[in-house]
Amino acid sequence: SRWADRARLTRTPAPARPGPGAWRASALPG
Repeated sequence: SRWADRARLTRTPAPARPGPGAWRASALPG
């Protein structure tokens, strides 16, 4: 199943969840 996981990860350009500082950046006005 590792090969499948690796293939799936390669298909996804970026992780579904944002980074730890993403919510901070989005919370900032403007």
